[in-house]
Amino acid sequence: MGRRSPGHAAHELRSPLTTLLASLEVALAYPERTDWPAAATTAARQTRRLQALAEDLLLLNRLDARVPVVRPATVDLAALASRLTEQYPPTDRPLSLTCDSTGPALVHGNRNELERLLRNLVDNAVRHAADHILITVRNQDGWIVTKVRDDGPGVPAGDAERIFERFTRLDDARSRDSGGTGLGLAIARDLARCHHGTLFTGRTPGACFLLRLPEAPSPGGE
Repeated sequence: MGRRSPGHAAHELRSPLTTLLASLEVALAYPERTDWPAAATTAARQTRRLQALAEDLLLLNRLDARVPVVRPATVDLAALASRLTEQYPPTDRPLSLTCDSTGPALVHGNRNELERLLRNLVDNAVRHAADHILITVRNQDGWIVTKVRDDGPGVPAGDAERIFERFTRLDDARSRDSGGTGLGLAIARDLARCHHGTLFTGRTPGACFLLRLPEAPSPGGE
């Protein structure tokens, strides 16, 4: 089910480590000719890649162990998505990021994990969108249905499942350059399953990720 061997993790770790070590060795060998701010920037960028990869691997290890959801609570997914769009960091190019919901969309789970799930989907959309990303949240027949759409090139039909495999990048160079670990969508699907939901791609122009989570009863309801 989309699992990859430890060798894939080692390969992913080796790339930023090699870049980091090479830049530091050159700087130390030629200190008088080194642009130290640029060297520090490169080192910081590769260190952040390593940190993100380590955090993703630790989370996947916990998900593989099927550890129960920690501190479950009733979470308004519409409010979570709206806050994410409002607080998302500035991107390196103009992008419109909007959220459309029809009111509270309550689910039961861990707030941090649900926020991580949504953020992974938005991060993926940001890497591939041309101009616009739209998040919609709806209540549908006992489910909270969230769609994250972008106007990028979309996902080829033959890759609709493969993109949820670990360390899979359809655009390898762009994903690496933008800090992607190749684990974001795999983590998103595993988190959806841990919350008794599903995550698939939809058939639309551009990419569309369709998240379905069981609707939680309103506070004080039956």
